[in-house]
Amino acid sequence: MQRGARDVSYSGQVSELQKFLSDYYDIDPEEIVTGFFGRITQGYVQQFQREQGLPTFGIAGSMTRAAIAKICTNTAFTPQTSNPSSTTNTSPQTGTTNVANSSTAGQSVAITSVMFPNVYGTYTNLPGGTYITLLRLNNQGNYEEVGQSYIAPNGGSGAVTVKASDAASSGLYIFRARKTDDIYWRVDSALFYINKPVVVQPSCTIGSNKLNPSTNEPFVITWNTTNVTSPVLYEQRAGGGHVAVEANGSRTFTEYSAGTATFQIGGGGIGSSYNPICSVSVNVKQVASAGTIDQNSLKPLPYNPVITGTANVSAVGISLSDSGGKLYGSGSISVSNGMWSHRIGGEWPNSNYTVSLYSYPENVLLATISYVPPSATINQSSLQALPNNPTISGTATGVTSVGISLSQNGGKVYGSGSIPVSNGTWSHRIGGEWPSGSYTVQVYSPENILLTSATYN
Repeated sequence: MQRGARDVSYSGQVSELQKFLSDYYDIDPEEIVTGFFGRITQGYVQQFQREQGLPTFGIAGSMTRAAIAKICTNTAFTPQTSNPSSTTNTSPQTGTTNVANSSTAGQSVAITSVMFPNVYGTYTNLPGGTYITLLRLNNQGNYEEVGQSYIAPNGGSGAVTVKASDAASSGLYIFRARKTDDIYWRVDSALFYINKPVVVQPSCTIGSNKLNPSTNEPFVITWNTTNVTSPVLYEQRAGGGHVAVEANGSRTFTEYSAGTATFQIGGGGIGSSYNPICSVSVNVKQVASAGTIDQNSLKPLPYNPVITGTANVSAVGISLSDSGGKLYGSGSISVSNGMWSHRIGGEWPNSNYTVSLYSYPENVLLATISYVPPSATINQSSLQALPNNPTISGTATGVTSVGISLSQNGGKVYGSGSIPVSNGTWSHRIGGEWPSGSYTVQVYSPENILLTSATYN
């Protein structure tokens, strides 16, 4: 009960308290017994608490009631001098041990240090069978138990540790020694302020920029963590794994099969027990398999080309065939970031090819492209001016430039490269004057592949 309380709310307990104070301090009942807990009643309660070694809050809590109950067990007590006006200190006591009980001199308990949730202390000269409780002073001025420790049957002096329960919070605490066989016996320590540390629980957020990506479509997983030790990113899916990550970051993923992929952040590092804190699920949609072959990558054929292209599957296979049938095949070519490449070894005849791309291992045809090797012609009439400064000309397909050479009697007498091809034709003026006789003229691709030759007599 505290100031402002009335009998109607406390079943007549205000008047009972006032009657005790009237008897204890020899006060005229008409001056104090009103059924209303006002300023005068509060002053006498504070005076009583001070005399009993209790915190002088002016609130009739459990400690005050216990002191009153103990006094009332004696039918004869000496009325005290009343002086409520002197009761003005309402601060909690934080000094030496208070013994407001029937204990003998020299018995004490004390709180010495705290490493939450453990509260450490000492006890002196306590009887056997004593237990020490940790009590917290609540907002109503009452003590509530938040931990307990039993002293050995022989009692005596020593150190004690009481673990506070989860219900404990920052505030004023005491150790209280009690006996199981004597409800009126107790020893209280001085008030001790305990600051319960704020424990920040591990937390995180995780998300994806695409929650419904298609197979082979990259998406980004982003996460932010707070108080997570050694975070680990887990991928909960067949073939998935885990990797140590920074507290905050992102990572790009590509799934090659349809289904749900769940990404989770856990703590403790790789090898610790699996304990996810946050997660996000990505629903991967299946799309039709597709692929392409880069026409430009076929240019070096038939000499060791690196053929390249794109695909939305995890692996592909390729085959090369000409009019006579299949010449080359290879499977299990990895696709990385939607791209694939493969070098074809050996030397192939300079002829038309068909290149086919398949998904692997399903062997579903994704793309087919034809390769026509470059070709060229020499305009025979343009050779007529030889050996006097002719302009040799001709046609070319499949190349952007050509090179030519002139040879006589088995030896080269002239050569020029990088002659541009424009609208399928080329021309080149040979300077100087050449000896009369037979000449052989040859045309080459940029890769130095012989495209055609002609003889001038």
